[in-house]
Amino acid sequence: MSELPEILELMAVSLSAGDGLFAALARVTPRANGVLAESLKKVLLALELGADLETELTWLARNLPQRQIVEFTNKLSMALRRGTPLSQMLRNLAESTRAELRHDLLKQAGRNETRMLIPLIFLILPVTVLFAVYPSLQLLNIDYI
Repeated sequence: MSELPEILELMAVSLSAGDGLFAALARVTPRANGVLAESLKKVLLALELGADLETELTWLARNLPQRQIVEFTNKLSMALRRGTPLSQMLRNLAESTRAELRHDLLKQAGRNETRMLIPLIFLILPVTVLFAVYPSLQLLNIDYI
């Protein structure tokens, strides 16, 4: 979910500017792209039709079962129940999600680096050795008169 940190950050800015949660969702969702944005648009439409926010957050967590989305919906539900400030919570969640995505990319890059060693060792290295050794072998095979 690469779009999650950006959506969270934009929602935090909107909430800091004085918008409510519904207004922040209405402001951010139409400008966002991706699978999460499409699901948030459905949530926003359901909220406009009078659905309960808790129910829609549960639906979002079931519809997109990635760990970051479930964490987002759980923290949002908890913050709404307890009345804690949303903007700082969303900023912290955006930062932790970015750090987790960065960590996943580094881990994937490490695996790809190991995979690239196989063609290097078995294809490129033998050809390089052949180019280095072949001229020496030719010099040894010259018949001197």
